[in-house]
Amino acid sequence: MWKRKILILPLGALFVSVVILLITFAIGGSKPARAQTTDHRAFVSGTGTFTNQVIRCRTDLLSDCGDDDPSTVIELTVRETTLDECDGVPGTSNPAGDEFVQYSGIISNSKENGHQVTHSHREFCAPNQPSRIRFTTNHTLEDATVTDPVTGETWTGDLEVVSYGTAVGDVVVGDVNAKVVTRAVLVIKGISGQLEGAIGHGKFNGEAWFSGSLNTYSAELRLP
Repeated sequence: MWKRKILILPLGALFVSVVILLITFAIGGSKPARAQTTDHRAFVSGTGTFTNQVIRCRTDLLSDCGDDDPSTVIELTVRETTLDECDGVPGTSNPAGDEFVQYSGIISNSKENGHQVTHSHREFCAPNQPSRIRFTTNHTLEDATVTDPVTGETWTGDLEVVSYGTAVGDVVVGDVNAKVVTRAVLVIKGISGQLEGAIGHGKFNGEAWFSGSLNTYSAELRLP
């Protein structure tokens, strides 16, 4: 009798254990499926270039650096593709007369649909050293396209790209060899169309001259 009890008890415990394991698997196995359906948005990342031609339309003197050297200054400069912020009165026009912002790569747009406004804070208080510049740039890209470099899928709409960066060097009117080295971080926001609600970030580095720049960027975007 005692031996029969020893044989029966393990079988009952085994049955209960199997039932518990099946219930646990059913409950636990359903969780990942629910988690996978919570966010249908696409994530894309890639690289590209952008270039521009702008008007340096206004320069405001902020300080003379507190010295007697007339060449040392701290100034605020506005550069843009239109004259909206400068009230239609440019300080120094772009000789090319063709103002634009154009992206290629993961983000792309046509020349006529790219607009730029840049505010630069330039400090030149040490004559033997290059200027130190901090800048904020707003790019508005109408009918821009974001392309997934892996699948080729595209999204189209208006896009805003804001960059916060620094530059070292000096540019001179008429001197094509005078350039500054720039680098910045990017904040990207979709405004309309298939890009409405898109968000992203990135960075770029490049070279800028008096009336334009050439830059290489990388970006990551989460799309609706």
